[in-house]
Amino acid sequence: MIGKITYEQVEELLKILSVSSNGVREFASKYNGDDNISLKAKKVLNFCNDLDKYISNLSAKVILNKDADKIIQELKSKNN
Repeated sequence: MIGKITYEQVEELLKILSVSSNGVREFASKYNGDDNISLKAKKVLNFCNDLDKYISNLSAKVILNKDADKIIQELKSKNN
């Protein structure tokens, strides 16, 4: 749990963000060759790249926190 948000809720949010990023990326890629819109499409694709990095980073943090919670629980049970 991260604050009041469960790991499952964060993972669900990450899935939604990933699907959304892929959808926006597909849409922007269609306009990537057009000169008038090419610069804007590149900016959108750069945003998608940044969003993908955020998703990857947050996913790693969720895994790390889950593992840390397991270790903490094991230590607490050994001390009792």
